[in-house]
Amino acid sequence: MTDGQTLYLVLVLLYFVDCILWVGTRTVLFAAPWCWRWRVAFAGPHLGNTEGSLALTNPLPPLGTVLATYWLPVSLSGEGVCSFRAQALGESRRSAPTKTVLAYGQIQEVGTDGKELLLNGKHFAKCESASQAWALAELIGRAKKASGKKRERVLREFVEARFSLKDAKARLELANRLSGSVRLCGLMFLFYLYIFIPAVVWRTGLERHIIPTAIAMLLSAILISTVFFLAHRQLYPDATSQRLGHVFKMVLCPPAAIRAHDHVVLGALTAFHPLVAAQLVLDKEEAQSLAGTVLRDMACPLPYQLDDPQAAAIVAWHAATERAVAEEFLRQECGLVPDDLLAPPAWDGHGTVYCPRCHGQLRSTRTDCPDCPGVSLLPMPQAEPPAEPGS
Repeated sequence: MTDGQTLYLVLVLLYFVDCILWVGTRTVLFAAPWCWRWRVAFAGPHLGNTEGSLALTNPLPPLGTVLATYWLPVSLSGEGVCSFRAQALGESRRSAPTKTVLAYGQIQEVGTDGKELLLNGKHFAKCESASQAWALAELIGRAKKASGKKRERVLREFVEARFSLKDAKARLELANRLSGSVRLCGLMFLFYLYIFIPAVVWRTGLERHIIPTAIAMLLSAILISTVFFLAHRQLYPDATSQRLGHVFKMVLCPPAAIRAHDHVVLGALTAFHPLVAAQLVLDKEEAQSLAGTVLRDMACPLPYQLDDPQAAAIVAWHAATERAVAEEFLRQECGLVPDDLLAPPAWDGHGTVYCPRCHGQLRSTRTDCPDCPGVSLLPMPQAEPPAEPGS
């Protein structure tokens, strides 16, 4: 292998690494690999751990678009905050319930450290992003200052804001508009770095072009990082440290500048519920399918047990409030009937029981779902019961 081929391979590997994303268990990822058909993805069982898994974005032109939305890592009510949530979609099994719970009267200090939510100066919960941690810290601070019904109203307004389709649509349109010039610069740099330069080097040799190419790479990275900085600052004015981190990475590793548009669009809808993003980008059938999956997980969550009565009350109030707001959103904004989404699935002609959470059908006498541990199976209305063994 020649020096030119080795250098080209290194540049390809650097770019490929930057095409990999981390998808946490509380992340719902929406991806359009070719910028036209969207699909939804959760953390997978491979290439990861109990906290999430890796996902590959489209490395080829037009580079695709990726949006991330998050479940909340905590439950809140008028009584206090608990670092446990009933929502478990995207998890194959229920994590061990935590007993970390604080009443508002016990909270003296609220802060963040990156993705960490800090209460009284100590770790309370790990969020999926720094912006989510900051939003929760601000919410808890406001709830602490309120009292009684006003506190519950503050919390409900926060949940309702996560389901604001109008605000989410406006923000997504802004993100797409701002990321357009960043994507164009990245595409031009991709063609220059991986097609034009290799063709020139192949004809005339590496020695004559290595220094001019290095200078051109640096100047291109500076140009793209400048365009990125302006777009990112308009969309995320408070994310200064995150923005500067991306800029330094692009300048020090120019191939990373090709995917600068990802950092503009990726977090555009993190303040909104995944159902809102689904309504904006998925086609009607896929959005309805995800709505049914989410609603069934709310209605039939994986079983959990909290020994602390206060923690159990907080989790129950938060889950009930979020479900009520979600059902109202589905009725008003999506034209869907929640009861229809919770109804038994269409009979496959064989199953005698079904899972009310995942809608899997089995011809079995077992009582719980193998894919949703602890969720009781229900009889299929149209099916005949299986014959008893030996009959």
